[in-house]
Amino acid sequence: MKISFSIIITCFNKGTYIEETLNSVLTQNYSDYEILVIDDFSNDDSVKKISVIAENYATVKLVINNENKGANFSRNRGLDNCKYNYVIFLDGDDLLHENCLLNRSRVIKENLLNDLWIFSLNSFYEKKEKVHTVWTPPDCDLLNRFLSHRLPWSISQPVWRKDFLSSLGGFDVTFIRLQDVELHTRALFKGARVFVSKNPPDCYYRISNARILNFERYFENQIQGGLMYFKKFYRQNFENKMIFGTLLMLIDSVWEGKTSGKITIIYAKKLIDDLLTSVLLVSHDKKRVKQLHLYWNIKSRFNFNLKGLRYFFTKLIIR
Repeated sequence: MKISFSIIITCFNKGTYIEETLNSVLTQNYSDYEILVIDDFSNDDSVKKISVIAENYATVKLVINNENKGANFSRNRGLDNCKYNYVIFLDGDDLLHENCLLNRSRVIKENLLNDLWIFSLNSFYEKKEKVHTVWTPPDCDLLNRFLSHRLPWSISQPVWRKDFLSSLGGFDVTFIRLQDVELHTRALFKGARVFVSKNPPDCYYRISNARILNFERYFENQIQGGLMYFKKFYRQNFENKMIFGTLLMLIDSVWEGKTSGKITIIYAKKLIDDLLTSVLLVSHDKKRVKQLHLYWNIKSRFNFNLKGLRYFFTKLIIR
């Protein structure tokens, strides 16, 4: 059986990295694939660099949005325009190992009756050879891991069966953060058949804060996206308290912004107060909201992590 891949790459001002990303696909030890690059109205030299490569490789197709529409719109546009039934999403600075597609095709052939197949990933800062962390997906308790933000995988690790992904309606374009987390959670709620590979990592995620120009806006979006996620999935399963773990993640994120000096303590407190006020309106769970306030109040007093605090509050709130 022939396994052909559609590689959908979203790009917004990734001129520094997009050539390296494309070359990591074009140098695969596997030939059955197409590349669709969806440029989200970049204002750097991304389009110029992609166009040069597309002129030389028939497997590369460039689609340009006529205005900045966001990553989810771009991914859905790629899904609408791709021709193969096995889909991989990459951001414009992600990379693939040279044997990625070859290894993934073998795994899929041996485990055909699935909707998505998950693979391991390495994260890095400057060079992919200098691995920061290895992201090996677990093969159990997947839905609860997403709900509690103990994320089992990220955007480039799955291969999707296109017809299943299309049946979900693709990505939710209203989400500005936690976009792939929302999709993966929704897929699991819909009963997705998932195969988790234990093969070595075959893709690379670049860690960089260079793209963040306004940290206040960044944390506002983080809170808004997390709150949208909470509202959406809390209402689907009122009895499952695991989703309160996502709120602990948001508090930790704001705390890190405060301790690193990216935002002021006054602004951080406002973000948390607004978040928990909204959570109370959605859940009416005064007990857990008080516990979340307590978690923030304890953390905000210190500029270093208190060992065991997150674990204690996770057990307290999620039980």
